[in-house]
Order: sequence, then structure tokens, then C-alpha cells
Amino acid sequence: MALEVLRISAGRRTDEGVCAHFTISPYGSLTVARQVEQEYVEWRAIANADVVDPNDPKRVLGRMRWKGSMYHLTGVCLAQAALILAREHSLANELGGGVLTPSTLGASYLEKLQASGLEVEMRTLP
Repeated sequence: MALEVLRISAGRRTDEGVCAHFTISPYGSLTVARQVEQEYVEWRAIANADVVDPNDPKRVLGRMRWKGSMYHLTGVCLAQAALILAREHSLANELGGGVLTPSTLGASYLEKLQASGLEVEMRTLP
């Protein structure tokens, strides 16, 4: 069974300089293993720092990229978050629950995701 090839792209840019771009491409008659090899997701964001001198803006580009299945990425993120909640002390433990963001898990969360294959890059922009 072959799927019709369809490419959907969507992007958004805001006044703050944050941009998101998503592309979905069905793979037709490729095997599941080949599909997973071709899957990836990438996030990019630009952060503008509050500065005293407006003529000297400070900006940082952050990039995260995962090569492989999105289902696998979801499992990795959930498993690493659960390990931190169960075995480590974090802000999430202090708050005691509720709707929490990944930032409450601390730097250890990012380190564990990187060890699992998430590529992270940060660099200062001119």
C-alpha cells in the first residue's frame, strides 16, 4: 500500500524573533525502519537579553535537534523526567506537583536528554 506524497509546512515568526517551522512528509511505501531513519525534529529560538545599552544588544541562538522517531523522543523525555522526579532533588519536587514545565527539572534533565541523543547547541549572535 502506497501513501500519497504530501508535504505540509507551517511557520511563524513573532516580533520577538522567535520562529517555528514544521514539516510533515509521509514516506509512501518505505519500510518503517527507513521511515524512522528519515524522521527528525528541530527547534530553534533566539533570546534577546535585557541590556542597559540598546546599541549593544545581546542575543543567543538556541537549537535542539532529534534524529529518529518522534515516538522514541516522547518516550525518552518522559522516562528521563520520571527518573529525575524519582531519584533526584529538583524544583519540581519542592513545588510538590501541579502543571510543571521541564525547566523545573533542572540542568540534569538537559544533560540526560543529551546523553540519550538530543543535540543541543547554543551560540551568541552578533
